[in-house]
This record gives sequence, structure tokens and C-alpha cells, in this order.
Amino acid sequence: MAHGRYCNPLTWFFLRALKHTGLLSYFNFSVRANIGGHRLRVPIRQGVGIDLLVQDEPWMHPLLRGLLAQFPVTFVDVGVNVGQTLCKLKSIEPQRTYVGFEPNPVCIHYAQELVLRQQYADARIVPAGLADRDGLVHMELHSSSIVDSAATIVSDFRPGFTVFRKFIIPVLRFDTAAHDLGSLSLGIVKIDVEGGERDVLLGMESSIVRDRPAVVARSAFPWGNKPAPAQTGRGGSALRTLQLSLAPHRHAGWYSSA
Repeated sequence: MAHGRYCNPLTWFFLRALKHTGLLSYFNFSVRANIGGHRLRVPIRQGVGIDLLVQDEPWMHPLLRGLLAQFPVTFVDVGVNVGQTLCKLKSIEPQRTYVGFEPNPVCIHYAQELVLRQQYADARIVPAGLADRDGLVHMELHSSSIVDSAATIVSDFRPGFTVFRKFIIPVLRFDTAAHDLGSLSLGIVKIDVEGGERDVLLGMESSIVRDRPAVVARSAFPWGNKPAPAQTGRGGSALRTLQLSLAPHRHAGWYSSA
């Protein structure tokens, strides 16, 4: 499926040419972009950051606009990657409090630089993943990209897929981390963690019960963008499990994108 770009066509052609020749990883520079009407300079660091220029979630901007008007206070981003949701959020509501959780060290470094360069107000990046326990786990990358957005901490989430990298990352329960982050009232929670959604919700159950935030979850299929025939039930079952885990608490809203 073809996606739009947040930069002009000539810039994108130049970036793709550098990538195809293997030269992009040798350069550090910034490119002009327009995300949701907000102009910014996107840093490209040895190839990292190019994903920020791809319009791969056309539904996110209108969804955020509607939710931000209804649910005030803190936006929690579980799975920052290179800051795709962060940039969209700040283009709509620059002063909204943002707390992002990201365990990939390369993504962490990039997202923190993005916050500093764009001078985003009240935005913090927590260098850890979220789960239903505090500890250390293995994260698997299923593509050659060091910032693979399909990375997962769920072992064998995609049976038969090549694991390009595996490294140890810290995970926390949100309800544990919240004590050290100060007084946070949840307004919107976005979750994109490739199979670990239920564990994230279990780890923030107390906060969800207290604040009743809107929850936006992108439910990933184990076999890429579309489920393989043998795996169709698995994706749907995971989504139903997530919905049921929130239902007893009468959460404020549930929004999902498969």
C-alpha cells in the first residue's frame, strides 16, 4: 500500500536514493517537513528518522483531534518508536502533557533529540517498555532496521519470521512508574506494542480504573499487516481479550486499529 509523505517529493527521492545506495547511514542532516500543518525540521541520523516522514497512519490525526477535545490532561504513548505520534500530538495541541515509553535504545536517543530540537513543551521519554511486571525481557527485531516498528517482547509472536536482533530491555508496570513521574492523570493512552497490549493494560489497571482514559490500541497481527488464514482467529482473539480486560472498569473509550 502506497503512503503519502510529510516532505516534498524531491526530498523524498533524494532520501530514497541515498538509502538504496547504502549511503544514508553515513550522513547526519535535517529535512523540512509539514506534519498536520506544523512545519518542522526532521533530523535524519545515520538513516534513523526517515520513518517519521511517512504518512502511514492517516486515521491518527482526525482521531487525535476528536479525542484531545474530549479528554484533557496527560497523553501516554506506549511505544514511541521515532516519535510519529509525538509529532502528530504536538502539531494539534503543543502544550499537552506527553509521557512516552520506549525500550529501544536507538529510538530513545532519537526521540529525546526530537523533543529538544523541536522544543516540545512538557514532553518526557521514559527509557523502558511497559508490561504487567517490573524486570528485564528480550526484545526481538523482525527486520534489518534498528528502529523496527514491528519489534516485540512477545516470544515467537511471528512464528517462522527471522529474528534479526535480540537484546535485553527493562520493562515496568505503569502503576509502578507513575509514582516516580509525579501526579499524572491519564487522558489518552495510545498502545502500539506488537502483541503485548494486554500486559500493558494489566500493568496500568489501577490508573485506568481511577482516571477512565480513552485507550487507543493498534492490534497487530502476527503475520504482518494482514493475518494469514491460520492466524486470523489469533489476532481477533487478542483484540477481544483486550476489550474484555477493560470492560469491567467502564473505561471512557476504546479505539482500535488492526
